[in-house]
Amino acid sequence: MIIDTTEIFRLTDIVEATKSSNFNKGLGPDCFDGNILQADSTLCDRISYEIQDVLNQGEMPDYLRVGRMVPLQKTTTKGPVALDEIRPIVVRSHISKIMEKAILAKIKDTCPHLIDSKMY
Repeated sequence: MIIDTTEIFRLTDIVEATKSSNFNKGLGPDCFDGNILQADSTLCDRISYEIQDVLNQGEMPDYLRVGRMVPLQKTTTKGPVALDEIRPIVVRSHISKIMEKAILAKIKDTCPHLIDSKMY
């Protein structure tokens, strides 16, 4: 069975993922601030088209796979912190966050059993 994958992701999928993204978190290594997409509709349209192309091609650019690890302290104690009191997080590009949301929404729509364990 051959599946036409040229238009798996529509522009509306990307716009919806952009609208549902929280850009008030740390900037990724590329320092792209997603909040500008809500302020400039022309830029938002251009970025959305680019993201749609990348997702439909099926290859994420290397620079969007890069993250910056930030160690967060789990406790509020002062002074030296033990390793088990640290929770590392990875801060990624806002563009990659939009892509991840679009991919997750597509999986939820087409294969919800892969996400929801209650379906079994």
